[in-house]
Amino acid sequence: MKRKKPAALTKQEINVIARTFSDYTFQDNEEGLYYLCKGEQGKIDFVTGYVQLGVLSGWIRTLKQRPGYISISTPQDRPAFSGVLKFALGIIKGMGLRGAFIWGLNFLKAGQPIDALLKKDGCVHIRMLVIKEEYQHKGYMRKLVQLAFDKAEALHIPCVVCTDSMEKARKYEHLGFHLFRKRQLSRHSFEYDMIWFPQNTHPAD
Repeated sequence: MKRKKPAALTKQEINVIARTFSDYTFQDNEEGLYYLCKGEQGKIDFVTGYVQLGVLSGWIRTLKQRPGYISISTPQDRPAFSGVLKFALGIIKGMGLRGAFIWGLNFLKAGQPIDALLKKDGCVHIRMLVIKEEYQHKGYMRKLVQLAFDKAEALHIPCVVCTDSMEKARKYEHLGFHLFRKRQLSRHSFEYDMIWFPQNTHPAD
């Protein structure tokens, strides 16, 4: 399998990703991960920090038309310290110091995410996926997710993603993922841990 180079993002592209995420309308009385963010700008600051983590760690991939972006890591990949710092600052900027502390505490109380549970055997982790508004509902989500599937098949390990809404979880189920478990961060904030197994691997009994 030919290795696809990480995508270099401009400040404008990072801003587009952040605004696309922050414009998402949650359903089923859910609030997503942004429940402690200070308004729309707080959401943008939070997501911008997370995107910068992916960029600086070399995880971001895209397609020729750049219809969207996916952040993928494998067991061999490690987060860049500068990226972790950018994300931490994004959380604080978006939520305030007190809000960031409460959010981090709630995240820990919710239990280990699926990628942490699979750390021993490893997994391909989809850390972020966003499709530009003008390219949505045209099959690009499947094409970008296939980049992660290709890595999982090559490494003979499962692919996982943690998403923050039931609607998003259903979209991943349509692509072949299965719900592993649902973690609760706050009254209306949840993380849905999804897993996909390549044909050449089998779930542990």
